[in-house]
Amino acid sequence: MTSKNAQAEIQRMEEQLLLAPRNPMLDVKDWRVDVPLDAGVYVIWDREDVPRYVGETSNLLHRFGDLERSVNHTFRRKVKVHLKLDACTELELSKEIAKRYRISYLPVSLGRVELEEHLILKWSETIINKPTVRLRTTNTYKSSHSE
Repeated sequence: MTSKNAQAEIQRMEEQLLLAPRNPMLDVKDWRVDVPLDAGVYVIWDREDVPRYVGETSNLLHRFGDLERSVNHTFRRKVKVHLKLDACTELELSKEIAKRYRISYLPVSLGRVELEEHLILKWSETIINKPTVRLRTTNTYKSSHSE
């Protein structure tokens, strides 16, 4: 696959992810019942439909389960600090997240890391997971973000 073809594929996957439904999260016990076991990329959106977190995983269903525990997911820990909820319980934090955020996902078997990195760079102004040093210093995605 050429670099041009790879960039076109990343753009196609981004478009699919943008069209994916924004689902409630952490609001009821079986909130993730329809989430597949597939590898993929997910985005957590705020109420204004602004992306706040991008992640990739080899198993969407299991990773979404990690969203229920702060020890297992960076998003929960960062949101807890951002919302100044240091003294709240895990249940209280889940309720606050459920009120403020929605989640979408795209099953991706090949290229999920590239899609995640592309979106992290593209949305770096709004998301809480910032680009790594490697992402900031590489030329891998420069042309697709110099628009």
